Amino acid sequence: MVARKNVNYVKNILKTIGISPKRVQMFYCSAAEGKKFQQEVTRISNEISDLGSNPINE
Repeated sequence: MVARKNVNYVKNILKTIGISPKRVQMFYCSAAEGKKFQQEVTRISNEISDLGSNPINE
């Protein structure tokens, strides 16, 4: 899948420049999976918050 390839490409770039690749994530859900979408967005938001501030801004 092209989207997954692009996400992995961005993760590699981030890793190369010293930024956690965990800041970019991708997940799949259908339009009928509103609850799953909400849970995934919350999970990813929490994970990114746990990483702290963006090192580029420091």
